[in-house]
Amino acid sequence: MVTRSVLKFGGSSVSDFTKIKRIAEMLKERVNQDEQLIVVVSAMGNTTDQLMTNVSTLTKAPKQQELALLLTTGEQQTVSYLSMVLNDIGMNAKAMTGYQAGIKPLAII
Repeated sequence: MVTRSVLKFGGSSVSDFTKIKRIAEMLKERVNQDEQLIVVVSAMGNTTDQLMTNVSTLTKAPKQQELALLLTTGEQQTVSYLSMVLNDIGMNAKAMTGYQAGIKPLAII
């Protein structure tokens, strides 16, 4: 019987490349046990905080669309790194943004 799971890894879980590689190995083990996975990752470590600090030095009132776009770059980096490692260890992984995966926000916050 195939099990389907959605796994979310927060910033501290993916804060460095060693942790990303460890997660990739764990994901491979789960897939090898016939588990279908959807994996969601946050930006590495304090990336989001650093991006917000950068924004605050540039502007006091960024438009929400631009802010949301900027903040997703952290997650895009992490999912790209993880996908590269997964493919390197023989998995068939594809990095996608939420939009590419068909997830549409109700609103931009």
